[in-house]
Amino acid sequence: MTTGTLARLRSGTRSAVAAEARLALVTAVIAVAGGFRLAHYFGNASLRLDESRLALNVAIRSWGGLLQPLDYDQTAPPVFLWLQKAAILAGGVNELALRLPALVPGVLCVLLIYIVARRIAGNTAAVLATGVAALSPLLIHYSTDAKPYSLDMVVTLGLVYLGLDWNDAPASSRAAARIALAGAVAVWASTPAIFVLAGIGVVLCFAPPDARPPRARLAAVGCVWAASFAIVYALVYRPVAASAYMQSYWADSLLTVWQPHLGARAWQGIRDLVWQLFFGGTTEPPVSPGESLMMSVGSAAMLVLGAVSLRYLAHSQRQGMLLLVSRSSRSPSRLPGSRRRPPPRGRSGQPPGSPVWSCCCPRSSATFCWPAIPLPSSTCGPPSPSSGAEHCRTNRFTCSPAA
Repeated sequence: MTTGTLARLRSGTRSAVAAEARLALVTAVIAVAGGFRLAHYFGNASLRLDESRLALNVAIRSWGGLLQPLDYDQTAPPVFLWLQKAAILAGGVNELALRLPALVPGVLCVLLIYIVARRIAGNTAAVLATGVAALSPLLIHYSTDAKPYSLDMVVTLGLVYLGLDWNDAPASSRAAARIALAGAVAVWASTPAIFVLAGIGVVLCFAPPDARPPRARLAAVGCVWAASFAIVYALVYRPVAASAYMQSYWADSLLTVWQPHLGARAWQGIRDLVWQLFFGGTTEPPVSPGESLMMSVGSAAMLVLGAVSLRYLAHSQRQGMLLLVSRSSRSPSRLPGSRRRPPPRGRSGQPPGSPVWSCCCPRSSATFCWPAIPLPSSTCGPPSPSSGAEHCRTNRFTCSPAA
């Protein structure tokens, strides 16, 4: 057994142990998240005024009636209303039944955050994000609130995951069909889903050529989303958007550019979200000057930390996800104690003397790449004569001669 083989076995063993430990940690975090949410849920607090108004609509209306504009100045996506209707038919009109459609996605979103964050940022960041979500006072509260906010989060995470799938395989008709169907359903399940879909569409439209779906297919998927949203908007959201009461109620929170104090309103919204997400409570007046200063400083500190983390993530992704294994990388055949020789026929499918290529998967959850994975040059294509590094990329792999 060569030195290179022993090194790969040791690294594989360490990776397996680390993966088992990480899985155990994530399982424990999700269990803690579920425990906090269940304790809050079975505390069975009385419905808030806003919850009560929505519950009255669900209790007295038929399934089709929930597609009509709601009474008591309420609005919610039809899928969430139908889930609440099914819950009260099964469990009676009570707090537990009305909050069940929020509890299930409230627990599920913690798992989805780990899955999506792991694809985007790697294992360590995914575990940290899962821990934040598990203990967030805001997410715990919305998991036991008879309103659609926790379902919004699950829908958003699901759409982002499907968007990443399409980004990984931009030519795949199945990936396009999946996100087209999911987006058409999502706008009926989540009010902000149309904004998430718009963001996904813009990112894919301006993606690099090797990650960009065909423009015609992207436009077709966008038309499916728009058609579905147009129907639900006409039925459900348009009357609410035209409501004088709703416009007056949310006037101070809307980031209308031509209204005064835009900066103050924007900061109030950001501060409110950050403070509630990490610390709980509200930042809305009335609060004392000391409390307001503490909230502003704390929220600003979290924003700076988030910006630094994003900068680090962007840097690491450039260096890791698009890693090119250079010619100077050590392959197992060049480790001390081993003899340099080309791979024999049968191991890589190449005749002796053919170039060996080293490849790294850019979306791999691993934090390292094998020094040289023998692959036939046909897997990656011929070297590019115009590139000094002589590399090519096919199927989202980055390759270069291992020399």
